[in-house]
Amino acid sequence: MGDPGAASRRKNRLPKGGGESSDLHAAARNGDLTTVESICNANPLAVNTRDRHSRTPEILLGEALWYQIEVQRKLQEQLVAQKKLQTSIKAQRKYLQAMLEKAQKIFVST
Repeated sequence: MGDPGAASRRKNRLPKGGGESSDLHAAARNGDLTTVESICNANPLAVNTRDRHSRTPEILLGEALWYQIEVQRKLQEQLVAQKKLQTSIKAQRKYLQAMLEKAQKIFVST
């Protein structure tokens, strides 16, 4: 007995020759929302197509957006670390400046 949904899935699978569906999947994979909207407006049924891994453009777009959020989170962490480092360097500079001034006063007074 065969899978009753297999014919439907085969029908919605990405054509081997590429074309509009592969463009849609590529745009979704890259997070190119403008191209995704343009292709979907021209062919609303394109959202049902699946790539060779059986993923819809919506899944690919979701993955791309998730990765963009992760990159943004990592960049934010780096920014926070950089600000802490700058604060530490500034405090160290003030400390060294005070030590230098103190040493100069001692040297001048002797």
